[in-house]
Amino acid sequence: MSPPTLYGGDTPGPAAGSRVPCTRCRRARRRTSGASRATAALLGIALLFGVFGAPRSGPLLSAGPADPADVEALRARIAQLEASLAARAAQVPAAAPAAGGAFRPISTQAAGDAGRSAKTGAGDAAVVQALLGRIDRREGRELADELRELLRAGEKSYPTLLDFVTALDANAERAGVLPGAYFMSFSVVHVAMLEEEPAARFAHYLLAATATQQKSFARSILFDDFAVFLRFHKGRFPDLERDFENAVLDRLRSGSGDEMPLMLLAAKTLGLRIDPTIFEKLVANAKDQSEIGPPLDALQAIDDPRAVASLLRILHVQRRFREAKARAILLTLARMKTPDAGQALSRFMSSKDAEAAGAAAIAYFSLPRSDSSLPLAIEALNSGADLETKRLLVIRLRNANRPLLDALKESIKTAPDRIEAAEVREIVLREGTLRKGAAGKAGATQPSKP
Repeated sequence: MSPPTLYGGDTPGPAAGSRVPCTRCRRARRRTSGASRATAALLGIALLFGVFGAPRSGPLLSAGPADPADVEALRARIAQLEASLAARAAQVPAAAPAAGGAFRPISTQAAGDAGRSAKTGAGDAAVVQALLGRIDRREGRELADELRELLRAGEKSYPTLLDFVTALDANAERAGVLPGAYFMSFSVVHVAMLEEEPAARFAHYLLAATATQQKSFARSILFDDFAVFLRFHKGRFPDLERDFENAVLDRLRSGSGDEMPLMLLAAKTLGLRIDPTIFEKLVANAKDQSEIGPPLDALQAIDDPRAVASLLRILHVQRRFREAKARAILLTLARMKTPDAGQALSRFMSSKDAEAAGAAAIAYFSLPRSDSSLPLAIEALNSGADLETKRLLVIRLRNANRPLLDALKESIKTAPDRIEAAEVREIVLREGTLRKGAAGKAGATQPSKP
């Protein structure tokens, strides 16, 4: 049987020696269809050891003949996964796959408990160095064999595996070998597919052992792709699933900007329904753009009436529409697709508060709009907003709505009075630049005298 490609369908992976696609590229590939994404997801367990994707079109292992028993076991597992995926694609309930046949929940709690008291440096240093040496020498087959032996040894080997992963944390170049060399990646994929239950136990241990770490190689591996493994095996590892979900939610509540996108992806993969008030508090308390951006991105990703309500509550309390926070919130509303967001933004644009209406118009025209929006642009330019707000609006038209700005300029040439203030007409014609000496003017613009 010819094994399928990692990327789904019949699309081959990279040629031997070529670079493996980046993480974002791989995620984009996974999104192309539910079935192909799930196929890649089933191999996510391999990412416990830094495997971010490798083609199945290359050699199974880096060197030497494969064990026939291992090959047959791997082929049988692939067949099980393909059958389950086919059933899901046809919307037919399929039993969660298990290497032993019938579905049975497996407890990994003991491993998680052991991880909570784990300390680095307690493993076998000689074995750790041997594993690192395998990576340095690109010995995929040998690395795979040794990792498999350690996984099968159970809890007594976990300190050594933890020290191995910690050592990779300390050397980004070495850690990059696993995702960067496809034959190394696939060697470890082979191990993970054959040893799913032992790998899940070690994942629980690693999750608990690294609970206080941030920006670590180990944590990024767990949250980046292990979620897809748990989603596929829903209910098979209930203890790990519970602790994993709690860890994702705890990270989101902490408001760590660097980790926010990763945690959101994991939450989405797991199908978690996140309470938007988590991010509402982070936005309300944010002091600068670096703190406000990630939680706003999170609310935009939730994109439902609850998220809109959270944004409106913040604006109700912090009604300073010239400030960056309020304008960022309005831009988030403009980017959301739920009807509640569009309705809320429209209310701000028609507000009698000129400052709020101007800020909302800037947010609205920061995204491409149709020709039918031209009257809205004219209305905003004739409003009581100050000259700087109108200049920023014209710049948004120039950057995101060039056809609208061109139509507006032509309209002014044929019917100048459509824009009431001469200085605003000048800004439109100059596409957002002020005449010399006009910079810094404040206050509402007045219609020009006839």
